[in-house]
Amino acid sequence: MHLRVSRAVTLLLQGSVIPAIFVGVPLSLSRMGRRHGWSAGRPGPANLAGVLPLGAGAGLMVWAMSSHYRAAPEGWELAPTPDYLLAGGAYQLSRNPMYVGEAAIWAGWAVLFGSLPVATGLAALTAVQSGAIRMEERMLHQRWGDSYDEYRARVPRWVGVPALTSSRR
Repeated sequence: MHLRVSRAVTLLLQGSVIPAIFVGVPLSLSRMGRRHGWSAGRPGPANLAGVLPLGAGAGLMVWAMSSHYRAAPEGWELAPTPDYLLAGGAYQLSRNPMYVGEAAIWAGWAVLFGSLPVATGLAALTAVQSGAIRMEERMLHQRWGDSYDEYRARVPRWVGVPALTSSRR
C-alpha cells in the first residue's frame, strides 16, 4: 500500500492523532489505577523524573518526523517502505528513532503518573514495536539491499553513537 498525503494533511494528522496516542491514551490509562508516589493530587519528587524521558522522547519523535518531512518533498508517504532511505537526522543515532521516542514518552508518563496501567501500556507497545521492527527491517533489506545493510551495520537499532566506518586509514 502506497499512499502519499499532502503536507497539510500530514500536519493535521501529526497535530491530532499523535497527541491522542501519546498524551490522551496514557492520561486515560493513568486514571484506571492508583498513582503511586502522588500526594494531594500532585506528583512526588521521584515521579518528576518522568519528565526527562517524556521530553527526550517527544524531542526525538519531532526530530525523526521532521527528517521524514524534509526527505519526502511531495508530502508524507504512508507505505511499509518509502521511496527514500533515510539515514540522516535522528536516523544517524538510531535506526528506529520513532519507536525509541514513543517508548520514552510512554516510560516518562508511567513514571510521572506512577501508573501501573501506563507501564502495562508501555509493555504492550514495546511488544508490538519489536514485531514491527523485524518486519520493517526485512522489507527495507529487500527494497534497498546493500545500501540498507551498510546503514544497519553503521547505526544501532535502538540508540547510540554510530559506528565508525572501517574506511579509516
